[in-house]
Amino acid sequence: MATAALGFPVPNGSVLVQEITKDIDHFTAGRKRVLLEAVLYAVGATGEATATPPEIFEAGDLQVWKQVEMTACKVILARALGKQGEWIRHDDLRLLASLLRPDRIWEGNILVHLLVLTALHGFPAYQQQTRNGLTALLAAQRHDGGFSLCPDMNVTITALAATALAEADADPALLDRMTDWLAARQDVTGGWVYNAATTQTDVETTSFVMEALQSAPHPRYTEHLRRGYPYLCRMQNPDGGVPNYQHGNPSETSITGETATILSAQPIHTAQVQRAVRFVIGQQHADGGFSLNWSASDANVILRACLGMQSAITHGRLQSPMEQAARHAVRRSTDFLGRRQNPDGGWGQQPGEPSDPTSTAFALCTLARTHPDHPAAARAASYLLNVQNPDGSFTAPPDTYSPRFIPIDFKILPSIYALRALAGHRASARTTTPPNGP
Repeated sequence: MATAALGFPVPNGSVLVQEITKDIDHFTAGRKRVLLEAVLYAVGATGEATATPPEIFEAGDLQVWKQVEMTACKVILARALGKQGEWIRHDDLRLLASLLRPDRIWEGNILVHLLVLTALHGFPAYQQQTRNGLTALLAAQRHDGGFSLCPDMNVTITALAATALAEADADPALLDRMTDWLAARQDVTGGWVYNAATTQTDVETTSFVMEALQSAPHPRYTEHLRRGYPYLCRMQNPDGGVPNYQHGNPSETSITGETATILSAQPIHTAQVQRAVRFVIGQQHADGGFSLNWSASDANVILRACLGMQSAITHGRLQSPMEQAARHAVRRSTDFLGRRQNPDGGWGQQPGEPSDPTSTAFALCTLARTHPDHPAAARAASYLLNVQNPDGSFTAPPDTYSPRFIPIDFKILPSIYALRALAGHRASARTTTPPNGP
């Protein structure tokens, strides 16, 4: 892509897309292939496109920007395949054009904005809308000259930071400012959006925010939490699992685990918690791991799943034999982590990869909450202390996928995850150390 964008010839055919996507085993795989092919063709990295079943472009029941993304890809690939008259409708072009304004990036999604601009390029009737979109795009350029997926993810990241700081016994006044800011951004649906530019709520952000509000030592967020619990319950699918964006989309293990963590705090949601835990247990692999969701690290989904099951156990939401099954599933995951630990005490994103602070923090968080006396925990904490930067921060490779499976690099996240892991390890050490111990 970079070579083509810089104007050098790249003699690749559509087989390149197949080679890149052949190992993606995920319910989004078809749409990801279409997205990748459209982008590669648009920048000149491929000179052709493959025939695509028209139904792949239908995404009306997914998150709010996905149908726009697929419509833009359809227009781009229709040009590549010479199917303009067959695939492109005037309503498609009018929809795309209506989203381009000079004062905003629609839904705060710069990737979709770029796809819309690319799709409308070459249609004279929409030159003014294209100019409007370019004005908004230039305003979104970052100080380093580059562009991100979105202007920010301030709600999601602030929620994660607030929980980590609360567990680390940070200044209560600081925590109050953070949780007040988060509470004020609750959507009318009861959920939360990841940034102010979008209208799309999601379960992941909502769960992170509610976890931060639950950690507050005072009751002033009771009403916000009361509105948040039904939002999470409405998102649960008949299989017991929970998707991130829309009820009825495929359930995801990490999202379901996060939901179980939050709902376990309320006895009234015992039935929902039991169904969620049953789903999570059913997703566990024979080796104790789980399939990836929104992170490049397999320790991430283990963390979300295990915290959900452990919360359900701790709050007494499970009846035997499900409680025993959950305990067994948690133990299998901690055994998996123990086998995967590198000699330096850390974990990599995948087996055999070098250790990094983010993956190690995920693993240590899991052990601190579920098996604090595990011998791997102390070695993990030592690894994190050894790799901490002089200013207190941590540096790690990009971990978060957005869109899957393209990594997006949030420089602050490794520090947030490491802080929570170390705070959790410290707290668990206090509870497991004998009275006359060190």
